[in-house]
Amino acid sequence: MPPQTQAPAPIIPTPPPTPTPTPPDFTAPPQMPPVQPSPVSSSKPILLLLILILVILVAGAVWYFMAGKQGMKESPQETNVVQNGAVENSAVVPASGISWYGNPVTLPDLNLFAYKGIKYTDSGENAVIIIPKEEYPPSYKEIGERDGKKIIFAHGGYDGTRVAFGATLLFFEKDANGSYSLIKNMSDAVVSATDDNEGPFIAMSGVTTDNTTIYTDLKPAEFSYGGLTFTPVPGIDVSRSVPNIQEYTTEKIATIPGHGELLLQKRVNTFDPDSVIQLVAYLVKSPSGFFHTFKVAFPFMTDDSVPHITWNDSSQNTSPFTKGFVGGCGSGERSQIIQDDISSFVQAVGKTNTGEVVYGFKDVNGAQARSIYTTQGKHYTGGQMQQVTESEWLQSHGVIFYKNFHGAYMPFGNSIFSSGAECGKPVIYLYPTKETDVSVSVDATVTVSEPSYGNGWSVRAKPNGSLSLANGSTFGSLFWEGTGHGEYPAITSGTVVASKDIKQTLRKNLNDLGLNAKESADFMEFWLPLMPSTPFVRLTWFTTADMNKLAALHITPRPDTMIRVFLDFQGLKESVVIPTQTLSSIPRKGFTVVEWGGLLVR
Repeated sequence: MPPQTQAPAPIIPTPPPTPTPTPPDFTAPPQMPPVQPSPVSSSKPILLLLILILVILVAGAVWYFMAGKQGMKESPQETNVVQNGAVENSAVVPASGISWYGNPVTLPDLNLFAYKGIKYTDSGENAVIIIPKEEYPPSYKEIGERDGKKIIFAHGGYDGTRVAFGATLLFFEKDANGSYSLIKNMSDAVVSATDDNEGPFIAMSGVTTDNTTIYTDLKPAEFSYGGLTFTPVPGIDVSRSVPNIQEYTTEKIATIPGHGELLLQKRVNTFDPDSVIQLVAYLVKSPSGFFHTFKVAFPFMTDDSVPHITWNDSSQNTSPFTKGFVGGCGSGERSQIIQDDISSFVQAVGKTNTGEVVYGFKDVNGAQARSIYTTQGKHYTGGQMQQVTESEWLQSHGVIFYKNFHGAYMPFGNSIFSSGAECGKPVIYLYPTKETDVSVSVDATVTVSEPSYGNGWSVRAKPNGSLSLANGSTFGSLFWEGTGHGEYPAITSGTVVASKDIKQTLRKNLNDLGLNAKESADFMEFWLPLMPSTPFVRLTWFTTADMNKLAALHITPRPDTMIRVFLDFQGLKESVVIPTQTLSSIPRKGFTVVEWGGLLVR
C-alpha cells in the first residue's frame, strides 16, 4: 500500500507610538491667589515670586507622578493583547502575561457549547437539530491563567480517533465569580442558538463575548534549525493535542529557544508493516502546551522544484524532484523518512549549492532499494506506466536522499518517474431539482478528464443526471483522475474479506453508502476487475468528510446533498484483524451530487 499522508493565527496591526500617559481623574493644582506688589524694592518681590512658582511646579510634578503611578496600578486595561514577551504587531497596549500550565488539565463537560446539524426526516423536510454528544464529543481543558481568570480551551468533533462534522476550537476565560467569556478572536465562528444555521453555538446562558483579547503566544513563528527552515502551518491541530492517538508515536528531537520542544511524530504503518517509507510530521510543543505543525523547507530546493545539485560527474541537475513520494492520491505538509538505517546501502552522488551531500542507492539489491524501485521506478510511456530498467533508474537518480540533523534519510523522488498512484476515475453525478447551469472544480492536479477539465467544468444539468456542454455534447457524468491537493486520509479501520467474497461485499457496501443502481453498476464495472488476486483484500472507504479534505469540490450553485465515496484497498496474503468500519448513508434531498472513486495504481 502506498505510504499514507492536515483558524489562521490572528494578524495584529502595527502599533502606533505610545502616548504620554494621563493619570485617570487628574485635577490641576488649585490656583494661588494673586501676589500683591510690595512697596519695598522691586527686585525682592520678583525673586519671591519666582521661588513660589518653582515650588508650585515641583509640587505639581511630584503629585502628577504619584497620582499617575497609583492610577495606572489600579486601572485595568480595557483592550488586551495577552502575551508573554515582547509586543509584536499590536495596536493595543499589552495586558499582563499568561501563566501557561504546559500540561493542560482535563475538565468535565462544562456544557458551554453544542453543535447543530441537519437531520433528514421521513417527510422530506430537513430539520436542524442539536447533534447528540456521542456523535459530536466535547472536550474541555484548563490551559493557563491571566489576571485571576482561568483560560479554558474547548473543542468538539474529535473523539481521539476521528473527526465528526468538523472540529470546533473555542477559547473561554472564567473569572473568580464563575462567569465565562468567549474569546472571539481566538475561536471558531459560532452561530446563534435560535437560528437554522449549522455549526457550534453557545449553550450556556450568561456567557459574554470578549471581542478584543488575542493570545499572541499561540501564534507560532518560522525558525531555522539543523540547516532546515521550519514554517508553521496555520492553526492548531486538535488531533495532535489529544494524547491518546494510537495512530502516532512522538519523540523529542531538540529544544528550540523561544519556541519550545521540537518533536518528530511518526505515523504507525499498521496496515503496511513492510513499507520502508515512514510518514512524519515536525511539531513544536510551545510553553502553552499546544502543538503546532511545521513544514520543512530545504535551502537547495527552488520554486520550480529543481534542486541545486552538482552530480559527481560535475554535471548540474536539471530534473525536478518531489519531497518524498506522493502517498495515495494526495499530498500534504508531512515529510517522509526511511524507516531503517540505509547508510551501508547508499553512496554520495553529489552536493548541493550549500554544501550538503546527497546520497543515492548503490544498487537495487537491498530490501529498501528494491521496494522503492518497484513502486516508484515507472515511467509513463505509450499511454501507460512501464517499469524502467534498474540501471536507467539508478543512473537517472530515480531517488536521492538528504541526511538531516537527527540522522534520518529523507527521500526525494525524481519527477520523471512515478508510482502511478492517483485518485482513480472519480465519477461525479449531478442531480439538480430542475434544469440548471452548474460549474464544478476540484482541488487537485487533474491529469485525465472527460469532458475536458480545463479550469473546471461548466455544464447544463438535468434532474435525471444528463449533462450537456455549450457545444451540444452530452454526458452522463464527469470524471477525472489526478492527485488531490489535500492530505490523504489515515487508514484506521476497514473490512478484510476473502477474494471470493469481494463482489458481493462491494455491492453491499455501495448500497450501505447510498449509491443507486446505476452508480453502483458503474463503480463495479470499473473497479471489480482491478481488485487484487491475493487470498484476502482489505477494503477501507473514505466518505464525504475525508474527500473534502483530500480533494475538495467547488460547485455552483451549492448542492443540498453531497455523497462522496472513495475506496482504498490492499491485497493481503493472510487475514488481519482491524477495527470494523461502519458504513451509513443520508437521504437525497434537493440538488444532489454523488461521486465515487478509488486509489488507482497504474
